[in-house]
Amino acid sequence: MQITDREIVIFGGFSGRFLRDCSIFDAQSNEMRKAAVQPDMDLFAFQMPSVRTGERTIITADWQSKKVIEYNCDRVFKPIKDLKQTAPQY
Repeated sequence: MQITDREIVIFGGFSGRFLRDCSIFDAQSNEMRKAAVQPDMDLFAFQMPSVRTGERTIITADWQSKKVIEYNCDRVFKPIKDLKQTAPQY
């Protein structure tokens, strides 16, 4: 997910188990680094909708935990909504 005009965030994944990794790729310098703040939960946001909501902030969904997660790059990684607790609306 693009987080700035030159950086993308790569988080979560699966490698025999769900991962708790978060990295930042700088397309201008062609460098990858670990994010200063790593998730404290397993993530599997593969092919899930994600949106940038402000300066270096992403909201995405994790299908494994069924939570909506807000990530402020290098600062805070937190669940903001539990989809299992959401009643359908008709």
